[in-house]
Amino acid sequence: MKYYIGIDPDLRLLNTAIVDENKKPLAVFAVRNKEGADDVAVANAAVLAWQLLNDVRAFLIAEAPGVEVVAVIESQNIQYTGHTNTASKQRVLQVAQVAGIMAAAFSTLCNDVILVQPNAWKGNVPKEIHHRRIYSWLGIPVGADKSAGNTYPSEESRNILTRWTAEKINPGDFTDINDSLGLALYGATKGL
Repeated sequence: MKYYIGIDPDLRLLNTAIVDENKKPLAVFAVRNKEGADDVAVANAAVLAWQLLNDVRAFLIAEAPGVEVVAVIESQNIQYTGHTNTASKQRVLQVAQVAGIMAAAFSTLCNDVILVQPNAWKGNVPKEIHHRRIYSWLGIPVGADKSAGNTYPSEESRNILTRWTAEKINPGDFTDINDSLGLALYGATKGL
């Protein structure tokens, strides 16, 4: 059995999702990075990545010792994003630094670490449409309350997926976590 850890790098909500080779969603994890700005926030992300890694490690030891694990991480590209102003480029650079931090941290746990460009795994499909497709492909029922403004799992599915994370995950957090689910699904679909 092979497990795929999807990682959508983010400066404020470090998160991962695990999907098995049969495209079954197993768990999601998150750690909030609330402190500092710019380089301070990036440095905090380095410390918090280890906390996130330890949550994932505890899950793997308890649920699937010895399973092969592949991390699928979204890479960053300033030219792909089309950002032209300095602030936007700085933000992309910071997220790229977080992607590097996550790759380094998870390389200690995974058999392989793969970086993929956004257009390779999700194309140009709008976020809301793509997230609903991810849920359909993974068989995750969607939460009924539209007030969150994004796609998130039903309460029962959310309770199953979040049972291993130390951080409380709210429906709005799935704006970022859904991309991690999509990256893990991409790994499983491609057999990476």
